[in-house]
Amino acid sequence: MAAVNPDLQFVSIFGKSIILNAVNLLTGGILYGIYIILFCTAATVLCHREGNGKAKAMLLVAIVTMFIMSSFGFWTDVTIFFAGIRDILVGNIGQPFGYKQVVFTEQFKNLDSVKQVMLPFEIVVGDSIVIWRAWALSAGNRKIVVIPLLLLIGSAACSFAFLGCFSQHDWPIVNPDTCNSIEISAFSLSIATNMSATIVIGFKFWCFSIVACVD
Repeated sequence: MAAVNPDLQFVSIFGKSIILNAVNLLTGGILYGIYIILFCTAATVLCHREGNGKAKAMLLVAIVTMFIMSSFGFWTDVTIFFAGIRDILVGNIGQPFGYKQVVFTEQFKNLDSVKQVMLPFEIVVGDSIVIWRAWALSAGNRKIVVIPLLLLIGSAACSFAFLGCFSQHDWPIVNPDTCNSIEISAFSLSIATNMSATIVIGFKFWCFSIVACVD
């Protein structure tokens, strides 16, 4: 059996990666477009709503921070995707693909590392916004927010543990299995935090609706 040319083998693997990343970016682009609409709506409502000015300002800062971090993450992925096609497949003709990948990885390592560093903060800020809403609606019974708060603490702990693991392995482009496991735990706890807090918010709105109907 003839040996497979390393460059052809690399092109096959890289082509599959391009397809997966293209699907990921397409899905992310659609969700990002929806997010922009929701962000603009929320910012407009907060700016025109009357009430506690300090609370409005804090919430506005939080959602703007979230939007900036999310935008940075999305456009970083877009930049790395197209730069990879340009530098590895299109440019530097005559050089081995393996060498071009090493050069490309080293060139964009810092940008990807910044995105990874922002991830824990994005998770914590996003979860804190939902918890804050649940806390504000549960003024008469703070006990129902205990579980979401504990999940938030666990999510934050895993998020910063991932950051520690990431830095310990010298900011790699491909995360080690240990860091991936911690990252999955952080995302799972974040989802659980949002679900539990949303249940609390839904329950309080249901209670308010019952009182309104009785009145």
